[in-house]
Amino acid sequence: MIVLGVKSFVSRDVAAAGSALNQLSTTILSAPAGTVHFVRTGNIYDDSALGFVYAKCGNPQSIIIQTDSSKVIQSTGAPVFVGNMVLFGGCMASKVVDYYEGLGCAPITFSMDVNRFKFMRGAAIAYSVLRSTYDYSRADYFVIQIYTNGSRTIFSIWGIAQTGTYAGGVYFCDVICLNLLAYTQGYLICKWTDLNNDGIQQSDEITIVASGESTRTAMKALALGNVPYQQERRPLFTDEYLAKMKETGFNTVYLALIAELQGSTYVALNLNRLYEDTLRLKQGGWAVWVAPTYCRGPPMNARVPSYTVFKTAFLDFIRTNARDLQSYGVEYFSPHSEVEMVFANQGWSSDEVNKNVTEFVPLAVSTVRQVFSGRIITKMSGVIWTLSAEAVDAYFKDVDIVGYDLGLDGIGSPSEEDVRSIFFEREGYQKFATLAKGKHVPWMVGEYWQYSVGDIPANPTDYVKQNELRNAQIAFDAYLKAAPRGVGFTWCDNFATFTLQPYGEATRQAIKAFFGQI
Repeated sequence: MIVLGVKSFVSRDVAAAGSALNQLSTTILSAPAGTVHFVRTGNIYDDSALGFVYAKCGNPQSIIIQTDSSKVIQSTGAPVFVGNMVLFGGCMASKVVDYYEGLGCAPITFSMDVNRFKFMRGAAIAYSVLRSTYDYSRADYFVIQIYTNGSRTIFSIWGIAQTGTYAGGVYFCDVICLNLLAYTQGYLICKWTDLNNDGIQQSDEITIVASGESTRTAMKALALGNVPYQQERRPLFTDEYLAKMKETGFNTVYLALIAELQGSTYVALNLNRLYEDTLRLKQGGWAVWVAPTYCRGPPMNARVPSYTVFKTAFLDFIRTNARDLQSYGVEYFSPHSEVEMVFANQGWSSDEVNKNVTEFVPLAVSTVRQVFSGRIITKMSGVIWTLSAEAVDAYFKDVDIVGYDLGLDGIGSPSEEDVRSIFFEREGYQKFATLAKGKHVPWMVGEYWQYSVGDIPANPTDYVKQNELRNAQIAFDAYLKAAPRGVGFTWCDNFATFTLQPYGEATRQAIKAFFGQI
């Protein structure tokens, strides 16, 4: 079960594409004696579900409890035994589930915001449940899934609440086992409804509401920034460029909706071009992510007459454009992007910045939610570490993904040790991943840049040319080692990074290899 009222988190999987529930007949149910470990949580509902599945085994297997330090490392949840395993309960009930979700192994993970409980499949929402109508004593939801970690097969059942986990055990025993070979899916998300009002979970009260392969959906985004629009570079995307980017592994393009405050109204400067490019990308099978700017340049360059004027004008701007962009098939929209940098550069006091962030950020999200049914991504910079806890919390309310923008612009020519410190320590990916975990929201790299995108395609420094590959690889390694794993990575290209000499093409190949791991 997922324990309501306490913190849980989301991560994403690196499961083998071939993992399917019908493999349980050989990997778990017919496995040689003593080669499979069933891990108890100590919760009676979880452990009862364990009993239903264990009863279907053809040979005796090992039943252990997660608090056994000879079997499970208590500080991490990592198992110290070999062989396949069966897990019950969600990431807050089972430290072993928590461990594998942290590694990014599980196809389906749990998330929640102020309005919904969500079964996440990497960056995608596999299924969601309204919290306002949820009552686990009358209806609950659970996932049954299989995934792998190296040579180990892991079978897992967990519900939003304990009634869901128990129902999962019942359904596996009474329904799935009867025709196991027919279940070629990697996961099933199911709903139990108490049809006869007896409060007991029964198999004829359970239906499948979603299913799919045991693979994740990771965003591999290409960001181009504002410069191409400012330079009126047309066509923005040639067939040759898009083919090369798709071959590299990118599946999403991040487009900037360039805004400028004119009087008390924000005006879109590139709207027709943006529509044209969105249609072009959609026809090519790309996912599109749009984020507004606050001026022609980066956020710190924006100047506003007052917070009140900014708030009214920008909310009107995103309300109108999010609605219109949805009609063009845009999958992702950011209601704001690094707005903390705008506020921090207006000469306001820290109290004013915190107050305005706390109000504006969730207000922008709710404004977009009213008109946009796609996924919402909030983007933030390292400035968030200077904000109050209440202001930071605002970024995680009612959003689907949080993006962290971290790069090397403006810090000179850092050594390899300094770059590692930036991405691994200080305010790096692990620090942000830990923050997102505590807020129940999946995270991604909102932007990675190696030098100011405003300087591209102008000639970059020798430092950038000579260290492009090294610095990128450090960022990739930091992403892969952060736990819980992120659900996507955004590379800022602006048509130039892969043409730099001597390491441009080698950097592109490194990205391709990196994308193959996420």
